Amino acid sequence: MTSPENTASAPSAAAAERLDGKRWPIVLALIAAACFLLFLQTSAFEFVYDDRSGIVYNPSIQSWKEAPGYFLRSVWGHSEGTVANYYRPLHLLWMLANYSSFGLEPTGWHLTTVLLHLAVTILVALLALRLTGDSWTASAAALLFGVHPAHVEAVAWVSGATEPLLALFLLPAFLAYLRARREGGRIWTEAALIFFALALLCKETAIIFPVLVFAYEIFTPRETEAHRHGGLRPALRATAPYLAIIVVYALLRWKALGGFSHGATPDASADAFYSIPRLLGIYFARLFWPFHLAPFSDIRLTTQAEFVGFALPALALVVVAYILVLLRRRRPSLGLPMFLGIWMLVPLLPPMFNLALLPPDLVIQNRYLYLPSVAACLLIAMFIRHRLAHWPHLATGVVLIFAAALAGETWVSCQPWHDNFTLFRFAVEKAPGNEFARVLLASQMMEEGDTANALVIAREAESLRPRDWFAVYTVAGAEFRLGQWGAAERDYLRAIQLSPSLPQARGDQFYQLGLVRMRMGRYREGADTIRQGLKLWPHARNFHYAIGMGLLQAGDLEGARAEFEAELRLDPQHGAARRELERLGEAKP
Repeated sequence: MTSPENTASAPSAAAAERLDGKRWPIVLALIAAACFLLFLQTSAFEFVYDDRSGIVYNPSIQSWKEAPGYFLRSVWGHSEGTVANYYRPLHLLWMLANYSSFGLEPTGWHLTTVLLHLAVTILVALLALRLTGDSWTASAAALLFGVHPAHVEAVAWVSGATEPLLALFLLPAFLAYLRARREGGRIWTEAALIFFALALLCKETAIIFPVLVFAYEIFTPRETEAHRHGGLRPALRATAPYLAIIVVYALLRWKALGGFSHGATPDASADAFYSIPRLLGIYFARLFWPFHLAPFSDIRLTTQAEFVGFALPALALVVVAYILVLLRRRRPSLGLPMFLGIWMLVPLLPPMFNLALLPPDLVIQNRYLYLPSVAACLLIAMFIRHRLAHWPHLATGVVLIFAAALAGETWVSCQPWHDNFTLFRFAVEKAPGNEFARVLLASQMMEEGDTANALVIAREAESLRPRDWFAVYTVAGAEFRLGQWGAAERDYLRAIQLSPSLPQARGDQFYQLGLVRMRMGRYREGADTIRQGLKLWPHARNFHYAIGMGLLQAGDLEGARAEFEAELRLDPQHGAARRELERLGEAKP
């Protein structure tokens, strides 16, 4: 067993280790088995939500020849016109490896995501043991982490694997840093730097790692003579190598994305700022009471410095921080809990800065709690261990009861992620004021053929946010499928007027509007409308084919032939375009 990094916080750690040392690996194996069985149900789940665009319709993860390009573009580089804010080459490699192993069979993808979570759970145990020196506390923290309901989104949803993938590298980075700090040696320092660099290439949130190192140096001073009293200088010295890694990462990200971030407006940034205190409070509450969580919520951004939405939560956070500082001064042994409080906070800060880039209906995302819950679960385990130190069997019983409650909630919370319809219907039930959830449900109902009811749901979404282009676009799509051409034309025009300046979105809207006009017998006008979409989305599939069909109906055979040939240049496997050319007598060998 290892000795604790912070002996002051665990005075009975050595005795606990001698008692539990032989049984600890068995306990870890039982925890891993329990977590595996808990999440095994996800192996029967389908691809849902963003899995479609990120996996099913993503040709860039279908060949290893694409792998070098992952380091030169964003995650959504395969989707022309999408705003590029996510630089995650290792996540793309993870998806490529899964596709190479399982193709588009979701069972394998779900199982590897569960295995990722199990690996992180074991790492949580190792980290807790290193920090406290107490295998009981480490086991309790790992158990609570493994079954925590806030992890459902990160484990049951394949695209949520970015969270455990990030933790898979960030936790070893911190373990290596602790080893280097305690024992010295270049190899552990280099290992920490390597794991940190890999974590950055998984997800941007890893940028907070130097803050964790800095906080640990401040709150848990070293025991050597040179560092006994801690201080700013040793903390900065320990942090500096990781800052150098961030500089290199920033250059790579800038080169790949053409900037560090895109899409935020001044108004959206102000709304995000005013919302931070309240949202942090909500996240902290969910860490310690993770019951009745849902994939969507009715929570909105705070748009001004109002008392309840901004000033009161901000004041509460300041008061809590002040109390903790006073406690730290009076009781130096609280250094580790103080550090864990910092660990809970800082991984939530990057999502806070990302608020300005998100739709207003997606300001709370439970998967962002994955990394903060490492600290929260360890704090809970330490608290139970300390308060029930004289009643070890009672402490174990309390942990098992709490873990059973969490596991039951997790089991139930996983089930809506089975398929899109179940997920989106559940989201609407839990967040009736969330417009985006209704849009997603309406879109899925149309895909399943229930277009009349989909139109009802889409109009409800539009009534919640009348100026939201996506809701209006979904209404138009339902009207189109129902043959309500005049209404569909009107609403597609409205969606175009309301939509942001995203080339792909506007291009698709012009495409759909052109199809509507062709259905109304206005073939040339429809073809011209789709050409407007092509100017915005030059490499879109099916656009040239649709123009060709319109020109064919209008009697322009040469123009139609040129469009079918253009479609085949973009997509040589487009069978319908080739058949039309054959009918025109111009098929190429």
